[in-house]
Amino acid sequence: MERDWRAATAPNNSISSAPKPPAATSPAADGPSPRPEPSVLALRPVISNGDFNQYWIFHTVKEHERLCPQPDQRNYVL
Repeated sequence: MERDWRAATAPNNSISSAPKPPAATSPAADGPSPRPEPSVLALRPVISNGDFNQYWIFHTVKEHERLCPQPDQRNYVL
């Protein structure tokens, strides 16, 4: 009796659908991308204007408020 092995060799089985390594042309394989990230582009004017220290203080205060809410924050009504 001949067995049907088509299901085991189908292209959708778990072995053939395993993750493949990145292609040689991907940006990760070639090093950093030639275009800067949007966050870097947003900070360039702040740095060039000399306002980075004020921005950084504002940023760290807001991040602290987000991560460590005040005890009465739950009582705030919109």
